[in-house]
Amino acid sequence: MGILQDDELVTDITSGSKDQDDIVAQHPSEEYKSSVDHHLKTYNNLNNLHCDSEVIHCHGFNTDDHTNDFQDTIQESQKIKSSIPVYKTQPEQEIVNDFVDEDDFLKAALDNKLPMIKSYLARGADPNACDNLQATEVHWACRGGSLPVLEALLNQGAKLDSRDKLRSTPLHVAVRTGHYECAEHLIHCGADVNAKDIEGDTPLHDAVRLNRFKLIQLLLLHGGDLKLKNCEGKSPMDSVCEWQNGAKSIFDNFKDGKK
Repeated sequence: MGILQDDELVTDITSGSKDQDDIVAQHPSEEYKSSVDHHLKTYNNLNNLHCDSEVIHCHGFNTDDHTNDFQDTIQESQKIKSSIPVYKTQPEQEIVNDFVDEDDFLKAALDNKLPMIKSYLARGADPNACDNLQATEVHWACRGGSLPVLEALLNQGAKLDSRDKLRSTPLHVAVRTGHYECAEHLIHCGADVNAKDIEGDTPLHDAVRLNRFKLIQLLLLHGGDLKLKNCEGKSPMDSVCEWQNGAKSIFDNFKDGKK
């Protein structure tokens, strides 16, 4: 066995094998060719697979990175949602026009629309505004029977004993429409319980004629005059007596007919 040279030790190829390899290289066998082709195909496949994975990774389709990015996006969206302030819806308020129309002002008193009345008064509306029959806001409030509206108008300087074309006062109107609370408040504020309208009737005349028994009692307790006569010369007491006589005659006729 000969001594190997330095290059033979490194390359692990003997000089004899070199010559043999040169011969094989010049005249390769079929097995050699097939082995080389097989290794080349394997190398190419691995190389292509590596390139494909790099392309996929470059285009952002790496599953791990894609999952992490998706989770980060969800967390960011939740942070944005939590930072957005939540506004509560306010209840709708009744819209009041800036222009104060007297017809609307009067109708608001009739319909018991206290917020609208307050808004009109705050913008300088006249609490003594009246219609074409000279019925004032207080008259209309008594017709509607709203004590809060009446109080709001009187607190702004509305007149207690204003007169319409028929010379009726707000107390007349409250008695005729049967609004006890409004009549009581007007009396407590100093309304004239014996004021006469164009026919000379007092609120007590109206209460007796319409059989408003609670209002009759209220008026009598605050100075209503049973003997005060109207233009026909009849007092509230006369009306009561007429009613009693009429009722008595009806009862008498009923008894006679039954017999």
